Amino acid sequence: MRILRLLFLVIPHIMFSQNNYVFGPSIRVNDDPPGSSWHDIRSSGQHGIACRGDTVYVVFTDERNSGNRAIYFSRSTDAGQNWSQNIRLAGGSSNFEASWASMALDKYGGIYVVFQSWEPGPHRNIYFLRSTDGGNNFSDSVLVIDTPYGQQRPSIAVDSSGQNIFVAWDDQRNSNPPEVDYDIYFSKSMDGGMTFQPSIRVNDTDTSISWQQNPSIGCTRSGNTIYVAWDDERNQTRDVYFSRSVDGGQSFETNILVNDTTGTPPSSQREPSLCVAKSGTIYIVWQDLRYGDYYQVYCDKSINGGASFNQDVEVSDDSCPATTPSICTNDSDFVYVAWRDARDVWVTGHDIYFSFSNDSGNTFSPDVRVNDLAGTVSAWDWNANVTANNAGKVFVAWDTDRHAPLTTLLDIYSATGQYVGVEEYDNDNVLETPVQITPNPFRKTLSIRWSNTDVHEEIAINIYDISGQLVKAITKPASNYIIWAGNDDAGGHLPAGVYFCDIQIAGRRYTVKVVKID
Repeated sequence: MRILRLLFLVIPHIMFSQNNYVFGPSIRVNDDPPGSSWHDIRSSGQHGIACRGDTVYVVFTDERNSGNRAIYFSRSTDAGQNWSQNIRLAGGSSNFEASWASMALDKYGGIYVVFQSWEPGPHRNIYFLRSTDGGNNFSDSVLVIDTPYGQQRPSIAVDSSGQNIFVAWDDQRNSNPPEVDYDIYFSKSMDGGMTFQPSIRVNDTDTSISWQQNPSIGCTRSGNTIYVAWDDERNQTRDVYFSRSVDGGQSFETNILVNDTTGTPPSSQREPSLCVAKSGTIYIVWQDLRYGDYYQVYCDKSINGGASFNQDVEVSDDSCPATTPSICTNDSDFVYVAWRDARDVWVTGHDIYFSFSNDSGNTFSPDVRVNDLAGTVSAWDWNANVTANNAGKVFVAWDTDRHAPLTTLLDIYSATGQYVGVEEYDNDNVLETPVQITPNPFRKTLSIRWSNTDVHEEIAINIYDISGQLVKAITKPASNYIIWAGNDDAGGHLPAGVYFCDIQIAGRRYTVKVVKID
């Protein structure tokens, strides 16, 4: 803000607040050759990304080991601009494969990971490991479950100390063949993950009549209260259900319905993602089919510790399919959501979109595209995972087939989002600007147009970058508009970011902020 204030002391202006995020270039996380193997970072309840300040951590599934699935880890210490050499944490052999990793951090930077194994026979087990040195080294895997059979999709939460660790997962132990039923089970560790206590069932339905899947877990910073959300078929359609434990995970309360679709035609609500803000507010997002043929992203919150939930709020634009959302908050109670979006499926394939709320989830900003490669019809980006730091930077990671469209050869990419909302400054001498600038934000070209009465007046247009440096000067235009192609005076391509158009007309100046996106 200091640079901007200096700039505007020199230039009287009108400026319109963008109040949104702009994402930088998409950067590949996996360090094997692009388009050479399958990589997967699960979204929704299984959070695969976390951060502490500008240090960002990612865990993902990887088949670079002769097609045998393994869990890999990477970190960035410069806010997602560069990623470290990938480290294999578990799996990667024919008799022990691993997938579906979920990660959480404690207050001191400890890293905690759970994953699902694939072992000989019908067994899919849940394992845990951790790092206490920022990801340089990880512990050996510890078995979480007490009945090894058909466990999958683990989600993890930890208290601020890292001593109390909570895990929820899909569990088939009560399944009656040939039917395949799942319940939500839970276990905890009170010794930093050295051992785990006997598991208990979270859902309170008859175990033989419905499916419960896709858990997402969170907890208070003290670890005294634990929250779990999942999708549930007890009403013959998918709904989002929730339960809490107020005794540190010894027992769970009666399940409650989260989505407010009671009394409406049956529809599907699924793939919940849960987070708990520092204030104690519980936020849950999910994909929702209550209107039309397309899933949308909805959000709800509880401000009374999970005793009840408020009215559902639509997050995504309602004109396109939006699925598998991921949610996080920061200490300011800002809420951030990312998801897979098909609004441009016939032109650019599937993309990753983002929205945020700065009023505790009551309203959400217009959608913003995260990935920088719109691609083709055959290029897909999916499985968004989002995290944010307390400075307001947002980090998103996802799968993409941009290097091998229409194949299962996926890579992991990430992008960093910066808030570009700037305070609105008023010029008392100017009530309205005669200048029209469209579109804003823009990708390739920007039109700057002014009224015909000003054509023969003295006109000069200077474009500055966010540091206040002049990058483009235009004088004596031939007509009442110009087209700017996002280039500098030398014709070079300028990067995505925030720019300021300083327009002088007949001795008066108007400054308008514009945003260039890739």
